[in-house]
Amino acid sequence: MATARLAPWLLLLVCVLSVLRTESVDVVNTIVTDAVKKGAVCLDGTPPAYALHKGVGDAANNWLIYLEGGGWCATEAECVFRTTKDVGSTKRWAVEKSSLIAMLSDQESENPYFYNWTRVYVRYCDGSSYVGDREKPYVGNNTTVYFRGARVFKAVMEDLLEKGLKHASNALLTGCSAGGLGALLQCDNFRSILPEKAKVKCAADAGFFIDGTDIYGGHMHRERFAQIVQTHIENILMPVKKDQLAVHDEFASCGHDIENCTCDQVKLWRGFQSEFYQALAQLNSSSSNGMFINACASHCQTQKQETWFGTSTMPKLRDRPAGSLQGVGEAVGEWFVNDAEMRRVDYRTKTPLVCEYNPEEPHWNNHYTFRGTNLFNPAYTLADEIKRKTSLIPRCPAEIPAYFQQPLLCIAGLC
Repeated sequence: MATARLAPWLLLLVCVLSVLRTESVDVVNTIVTDAVKKGAVCLDGTPPAYALHKGVGDAANNWLIYLEGGGWCATEAECVFRTTKDVGSTKRWAVEKSSLIAMLSDQESENPYFYNWTRVYVRYCDGSSYVGDREKPYVGNNTTVYFRGARVFKAVMEDLLEKGLKHASNALLTGCSAGGLGALLQCDNFRSILPEKAKVKCAADAGFFIDGTDIYGGHMHRERFAQIVQTHIENILMPVKKDQLAVHDEFASCGHDIENCTCDQVKLWRGFQSEFYQALAQLNSSSSNGMFINACASHCQTQKQETWFGTSTMPKLRDRPAGSLQGVGEAVGEWFVNDAEMRRVDYRTKTPLVCEYNPEEPHWNNHYTFRGTNLFNPAYTLADEIKRKTSLIPRCPAEIPAYFQQPLLCIAGLC
């Protein structure tokens, strides 16, 4: 995707894959039925939906709006398939509740900065990161598919404005993955509908997608995003290559533990890290921008209690060599509430870490950390895991980019 100017209230969070179960508050979904007459509908034509949990006391005028993620449909055929799933329809959400956890939790011990805010979870059903806007639907095989992500976002925001968002004192638009990208792309629009005196910021968890080289030496993201734009946005003309079918079997075991990687695979991990930091260097270096980038192989860390807040041994980062340690939840909270500068980047760890335990995949977890401790060896900590993986790297000859050796704040030109 083209490099765009990022507004000065952006926060960047970067993560990868995992599973977690935790306590939650279950909230009845609101179906925005009036959106249909505005043409603001999901892929299958159903109205958009969200779950709202009202804040408490004075904090009720503070709003946290979380855009659900769920990938994209890049072709009409893919979008047809999604109409039968939750990511393309709100049929199920009309009768079922949404579970609010981690960043959306109402418990102070789990979410101290935002627990008493008015929190909203917007269900994802458009397949375009909330930015598609194509007037003519696809019709074929007894199926009609709509491409109205931007209208969905606008209709939901208009509904929330009438429920109190127009009186917001503080507002944070965030989301994960496709939802995180949506938060970035809709950030300026979000700012424009709120009171001028309101503090407004946007945060993306796992929603910063770089035009990097994939494991086959191509640029799959570049080609896929071009397809998404062509499918979902009216009057876009651009060349699109044939779909790539990426078979990742060769990376399956390597992705779970560095010990299983070949030297060529280790080189690819390092290459992606290098490209990622180079992309960060292009961002606006305003002190109001921020980033929290750890090496945990965990997708959507704001949606999991273990990676969000409340565990004393969860992965934490410093903002400078002698600075204080902070986890994701504390860093985001301080960045928003207290306007703290946030530049926390784990550049020392050159390969992904398994920072969580997945009970459904125990064979992945011979060296995992669960709340910082290995289940098979309670004395085994995250520090031991980092040391173990770091010790494996020298067996593969490779040059470490010079900027990895610089002080923390010099990473990505942030000196």
